[in-house]
Amino acid sequence: MGLVLVRVDPKKVEGRIVDVIDYSDTDLVLHEGKDLLKNTGDGFYYSDRPIPVDKQADPIGFVSKKVAEAAASLGKISLLRFHGHGLPGYQSVCMGFDLTVAEGDSPAKKTEAAKYDAFLNSYQSPQDRRGISRWNYPHIATRLKNLAACFAKDGQVWLMGCDVADEPDGPELVKLLAGLWGVPVSAGKDTQYGGDAATFYIEGGIVTGRP
Repeated sequence: MGLVLVRVDPKKVEGRIVDVIDYSDTDLVLHEGKDLLKNTGDGFYYSDRPIPVDKQADPIGFVSKKVAEAAASLGKISLLRFHGHGLPGYQSVCMGFDLTVAEGDSPAKKTEAAKYDAFLNSYQSPQDRRGISRWNYPHIATRLKNLAACFAKDGQVWLMGCDVADEPDGPELVKLLAGLWGVPVSAGKDTQYGGDAATFYIEGGIVTGRP
């Protein structure tokens, strides 16, 4: 496992690019979601299949099913990106509340801020199902293992949330997922600002787990 930045040009990869987007947050919808759903970019700014995840009772099961469907219809996946908020050792899939509102000044701030506080007190729970983490990995691994068959020979995964690969828990998460899926899994150690070109790559230091 080491520090590496790999930028993928879809014109050169063997397979396809698929993006999972946490659609429960305003900022992610307006910036990264908007960029990915355009589907009109060039170079590595291209997504063959954006998968928005919003208000799902079972986000992990939903993503597992939709990514497998994408691979079945499009062909093997060379790059799978997860766009959402993050914490060291944690990548959101569908947090279920709006962090942008929670940190803003709208009338809904109090409600969303309470949800955010509850999340911070529970995201390390093995029973959490809003994201993929070092702590819930033993409980969700069997539901995500099917994705291993979806990847091309040059397949890789990027976890695009802030600080996901940061110590002490981030390196362990990418290592676990790389072993599960049989492909390199990368995540950033720093804040990910996203939007425009930054939607499509990991900013700052990167930790990559290898199978």
